[in-house]
Amino acid sequence: MMIPAEADIRVARNGVYRDLLYFRQSGQTFDITGWAARMQVRRYPGEAGTPLIDLGTSVTSSNGSHIAITDAAGGILEIFIAKADIAALPEAATPPQPQSIFAYDVVLTEPGGDENVYLKGALVVDEGVTK
Repeated sequence: MMIPAEADIRVARNGVYRDLLYFRQSGQTFDITGWAARMQVRRYPGEAGTPLIDLGTSVTSSNGSHIAITDAAGGILEIFIAKADIAALPEAATPPQPQSIFAYDVVLTEPGGDENVYLKGALVVDEGVTK
């Protein structure tokens, strides 16, 4: 059984999110050639229905958000969430709270078809000031 790493992602509602994930095993580069990646954002873990954000190595949002393997042999994965996709996430309760909190995970599929959650956590959206 794979135990996923946990890390919260903090983004500004009036900005973009871009980050690289480096896969390592025992301190060595972990080759992900032939693998596929997916990332979903939902209101809470296990929520049914359509995710708020749904990205995959073969799925890009209409705003350009994506998850992509940028260096398979080097074990590098890029996550990019466009400003429009972040801005479209529901806001916290009224009156506006300083942040909205969602759940996300990153699932990798091995060439043989096995899927594992490699990363999970909260997606914290800070309300922007500059519009």
